[in-house]
Amino acid sequence: MLALLAGVGVVVAQTELPEFDDLAQSSYICAADVAEGECAPDNAMTRLQGVENRTNVPLDEVPEVVIQAVLATEDRAFYEHDGLNPMGIARALFQNVRSGSVQQGGSTITQQYVLNAFKLSREGGISRKIKEAVLSVKLEQQMSKDEILEGYLNTIFFGRGAYGIGAASQAYFNIDVRELTNPAQAALLAGLIRAPALADPTEHPEEAARRRKVTLVAMQEEGYLTPEEVEVLDAGAVTDGVVPYDSVKVSETLRGASEQDYIGTDYLWPYIKAELKQIDEKRFTDEVIESGGLRIYTSLDYDMQRAAWQAVTSTLNLEEDPEASMVAVDDQGLVRAMVGSRHPYTPDGGNQSNYAVRGNGSDGREPGSTFKPIVLAQALEEGYSLRSRYNAETPKLFPQPELQDPEGNPWKVSNYSDTKDVGNMDLIRATNQSSNTAYAQLMVDLGLERVDPDGDGRSVLDGPQKVATLAERMGVWNGDIPDENTSPAMVLGTVNTTPLEMAGVYSTFANRGIYRQPDIITRVEQVNQDGESSVIYQRQVTESRVLSEPTADLVTHALQTVLQEGGTAPSANLGKDAAGKTGTSQQNRNAWFAGYVPKLTAVVWMGYPHNDYDDPETPEVEKNLWPMNEDGRLVHGRAATGGSFPAEIWKKFMEAATAGMDDQFVEPTEEQINGGVIINENELLTPEEQATSIPPTSKGPDFSLPDISVPGRPGRPRDTTTTTTTPDTSDTSDTTGTTQTTDTTIEIPGPPGNGGGGGG
Repeated sequence: MLALLAGVGVVVAQTELPEFDDLAQSSYICAADVAEGECAPDNAMTRLQGVENRTNVPLDEVPEVVIQAVLATEDRAFYEHDGLNPMGIARALFQNVRSGSVQQGGSTITQQYVLNAFKLSREGGISRKIKEAVLSVKLEQQMSKDEILEGYLNTIFFGRGAYGIGAASQAYFNIDVRELTNPAQAALLAGLIRAPALADPTEHPEEAARRRKVTLVAMQEEGYLTPEEVEVLDAGAVTDGVVPYDSVKVSETLRGASEQDYIGTDYLWPYIKAELKQIDEKRFTDEVIESGGLRIYTSLDYDMQRAAWQAVTSTLNLEEDPEASMVAVDDQGLVRAMVGSRHPYTPDGGNQSNYAVRGNGSDGREPGSTFKPIVLAQALEEGYSLRSRYNAETPKLFPQPELQDPEGNPWKVSNYSDTKDVGNMDLIRATNQSSNTAYAQLMVDLGLERVDPDGDGRSVLDGPQKVATLAERMGVWNGDIPDENTSPAMVLGTVNTTPLEMAGVYSTFANRGIYRQPDIITRVEQVNQDGESSVIYQRQVTESRVLSEPTADLVTHALQTVLQEGGTAPSANLGKDAAGKTGTSQQNRNAWFAGYVPKLTAVVWMGYPHNDYDDPETPEVEKNLWPMNEDGRLVHGRAATGGSFPAEIWKKFMEAATAGMDDQFVEPTEEQINGGVIINENELLTPEEQATSIPPTSKGPDFSLPDISVPGRPGRPRDTTTTTTTPDTSDTSDTTGTTQTTDTTIEIPGPPGNGGGGGG
């Protein structure tokens, strides 16, 4: 012993302390009910961690009873020695020999801190002990006792993946250490420090109880407890207040994932993690996200999330039912609810794909007719009228060379009911009835000229290209629809998208033409090594005007009729201003409902998730998704369409989520509804016009509408553009704080059929 101390004295003066590595700290995700600066382990929705689960806690916030328990167990003379305690080492050796087992450790708290903080090897015998002793004495010369004790309490391993007293309190008792005032619980934690795996109270209750008693007796000997208090505390079950333990997890959902109140929040953390990387992939690396002590604030509303989960699971309540997902976004672009799947999250059991977003087990699904309003919006922006009309006969053949398949066959489009002849209809009724053949003709009338938008030699038709550009500006396919998906068939919903992306589209209509990027992260703070937090990200609304207000209002006007009697989703009527659209993809493989009130948008999708269906009628075709009809699997005994289960889910959710909301849409005037260029004005009469035998009279362009130029005279389209610039406002900026404005350039062709776009 004297030789050891002599060796220490010789080298201390020549030794430099290593640099302290920042301690890895767990990150926490909080919902919208947590105020700024208040996100903490005890109110968080989810914990993210790397190898070490740690939450640094300042010493002055650690309860005194916890400090007393640790000092009595590990180093009673901590505030008296200079880093080494020869008497303590001798006393520990004597006690251990007498008992035949390890009762006390010989190292001081300073030595233990040095061993862990500087990551010294636990091998090496006397040379390692000398180095540890030297660094301990040196550390005592440069740091105060309180600083050393704080570092120790935040560094030491307590088992259950918990490093530091803050994480240990949560891991064993699910309470903030600041609220840990029970001496028995404090003694249990202190007793774990020596070989915690051998004293977990749920796995080794006898050893845990023995160690707890050793600590309680030590606290009595130091005058912290009376003999009577020790007797009472020792009589309590060692498992009192202890939470069950499973295993160390990279993520653990703390709220909304229990059996008693499951609402699907455990599907969200991979999406939130991906969103952090989208914000700044250099700053928010995996290491920082999982071990950087982040406090991630989100817009998730627990009440809306519960309503969404219950709406989905109460409607699709049979084990054999298809999958489903749902997203709700408010008028500021904030995600308020997200159901990734109708099944509870079980990453080890296969239920981990979030079908509400792109990239977390899903690449999106065909949206069916929920895509049609994008085509309608593009037509209205080009100056065409809602009173444009088409013969919605079914099937409809398009013989134009640009639309033929490689074998020279015409493009064939059918309505959902291929036997029903609905006659002529204007765009309002075509939307109300979701007519494929009418909308296909509208898409054709938007243009069939070949263009090369990317300059890469791959040409597309200009009508679909304009629609694709508009869809991209509203967030579809993350703003980059591939050229191979840009075709007239887009109008029928052949471009894969997600509920989150479609919520961005439909909220643009609700916001009267302003696209606000859907976000769930509102703020990020980072806790430093001293437990102090600073703001490193604050959401700034990313928005742009993509449609004029009159265009958006006209789309909403048409979409309101879908929820009325005679529309495709009267069952979704809320009894107040609401608009929406059904969508059913080919063979009922996907069913959607997208709808909104003025301040909240929600989108529902359902379908089977796997490509494991063999169609007996087309054996040459590779496996496909299961149809939700009599050819595949009926759902609750009937075929699934957008107007059935998705509309039912949407209504259940919206009734709960919009209770108390009575905002109204801006209703367009009759002049606006009837204004613009009427396609097939003189060729076709709608049923209403036929009943009155009065030919329609074109009102021509409505000169009161902003942002829409007067079209050229028939037969000669004008090269006229109108530029609309979003006003520079203080709340319109990107995530770096730079104000964004968007220029919308609208090309106005002449009347279709007379040189403005052709088509039949």
